[in-house]
Amino acid sequence: ATLELTTMWGLQTLALQNTRIDAHGLKAGLEAVEGSCELRDLDLSRNPFEEAGAAILAQAQHKFPKLVRLNLSGCALGDRGVQVLPRWPSLLYLRVACNGIGDDGGRALGEAQLAGRWQLECPGNRFKRGVKAALQKQGCKV
Repeated sequence: ATLELTTMWGLQTLALQNTRIDAHGLKAGLEAVEGSCELRDLDLSRNPFEEAGAAILAQAQHKFPKLVRLNLSGCALGDRGVQVLPRWPSLLYLRVACNGIGDDGGRALGEAQLAGRWQLECPGNRFKRGVKAALQKQGCKV
């Protein structure tokens, strides 16, 4: 599926969960966005764009300078996918549940969460006890 985002100026919330957007569709949709937009809440959960989609989001980060909520649950990001996720300065909340994230990705998320001070929800991943405990100690919902 292709993401159609050409008329996003002024749009603040966009919910596109479970719409079968893959990495190619995500890239095409994000390339169509001209300049930056007002989007504050983006839900792309349960779309199969994997690590490649996370890298595409990182490249398009400048188009969403006001983004405060991002849901990427069930997108098969894995460890490498969460390691390349963009670091939006405005981000307050990130949900990456059920992405097959292991300890390497968990540590990367923990470091990014500490630096960014946003709320992190990451249940349903493959963290071992030590990483899970460290994330919980930071206030993350695991």
